[in-house]
Amino acid sequence: VQDLTRGLDLRTIRLTEQGEREDRGAALIFSIILLMILYVSILMWGQFVMTSVIEEKGSRVIEVLASGVTPTTLLAGKLVGVGSAGLTQFLVWSFSLLGVSLFAAGPLSGSFAMPEVTPLILVSFVLFFLLGFAFYSCLYAAIGAAVNTVQEAQSLVFPVMMPIIAGMVMFPAVLEAPDGPLAFTLSMIPGVSPLIMFLRIVVLAPPAWQILLSV
Repeated sequence: VQDLTRGLDLRTIRLTEQGEREDRGAALIFSIILLMILYVSILMWGQFVMTSVIEEKGSRVIEVLASGVTPTTLLAGKLVGVGSAGLTQFLVWSFSLLGVSLFAAGPLSGSFAMPEVTPLILVSFVLFFLLGFAFYSCLYAAIGAAVNTVQEAQSLVFPVMMPIIAGMVMFPAVLEAPDGPLAFTLSMIPGVSPLIMFLRIVVLAPPAWQILLSV
């Protein structure tokens, strides 16, 4: 009976070009946390752009600004300004991740499982935030330009959010098969790709041509 009911030593091993690495579940939790950070940040900073446009319209500031610069220049300046604030936040997070990874690989090596933070993950973390922010901020700014109050904008926001919400709904399927046809297709769709392609990079880095095509 003892022989038949003894526990089994099952280990999950991740195979990469750099070799094999035991995965105790830390990589899965790590990928979900980064995905949630990316999702919330893109929506938060995008809505900040929309609110800013509506407030400037309400206070008549936009009329003064529009008399001196073109609307395209005004929008570009708003995206660069807000995007720079978001980029600063993401750079702080990225360097923090790098510091934790280096510290865990040194003094804490072997004490507990830590996910692998590669340069590709750090660069992709910042890059896909910028791309996702640019994509959704332009749409949010267009909504802000079309309405006069935040309440009016709520009815137009949901269609804009549908792609990124779809990405969050589909991420469990992508985790199960990060190199499958569904994951590949979703990572090539604008609006969804910032989340799905980044998730694929964290879980199982796809070929370079797929990353470039997604970008």
